Amino acid sequence: MSKRSPRRNSVEAKDAKWRRSVKEIDGGFCKLHFFVTSITCWGNIECHHIEGKQARPDLRYDISNGICLCQNHHDWVGRYPKAGRDAIDMAIRLRI
Repeated sequence: MSKRSPRRNSVEAKDAKWRRSVKEIDGGFCKLHFFVTSITCWGNIECHHIEGKQARPDLRYDISNGICLCQNHHDWVGRYPKAGRDAIDMAIRLRI
């Protein structure tokens, strides 16, 4: 059995706390449901970093940098980043 490093456990705990906070703020439902109606909401609710962790590591644990997406919409945002970003921006502006 392998042991996890204290740093990894700390990062995992911070990630989990960030996800819980984002889900609480967003009500735990997909924020793109009303904006990308060509994609059916499906799957678990996942938390997406609006500004990517690699591009903006300083925002990794900033809850205002998170948005709830269903698995289907999260996959779509990954495949179509420009359209995904536009839809996310619209959801944020309208506070849906």
